[in-house]
Amino acid sequence: AEAFAPETLTVTLTRDRKSVQREVRLRRSDGVRLTEFAADSRAKAAGLLPGDVLLRYGETRVRHVGVLKEALRATTPQDTIRLTLWREGDRIQIDVPGGRMGAYLRNARVDAE
Repeated sequence: AEAFAPETLTVTLTRDRKSVQREVRLRRSDGVRLTEFAADSRAKAAGLLPGDVLLRYGETRVRHVGVLKEALRATTPQDTIRLTLWREGDRIQIDVPGGRMGAYLRNARVDAE
C-alpha cells in the first residue's frame, strides 16, 4: 500500500497573553487511485486500470475522493468526460461517459511534475 507524505503545519494560538504552538500533521492528496472495478464498470470498459491515479475529471482537479464524488454527481452517462490520469509514471487522457464509474477509490500521492 502506498503511504501518504504528510506535511507539518505549525499553528500558533494566542489566548490571554499566552502563545501556544502546535504541530499538526496534514495529509496531502494529489489524486484518487482506482483500486478495483465492479463487473459492469464503465470506467473499466473505457480502458482505466487498477492503480491508475485520477488527476482531473473534465476541468475539475481531483485532489481527493470528495471532489471526485461531487464531479460525478454533476454529470450524466450522456456526457463525455476527459479524464487525466497518472499511469506507471506517465500522464495520459481517456474519454469516459459521465456519472458513476463503477470503481473503488482512495486518495493517492504521485510524484509528478
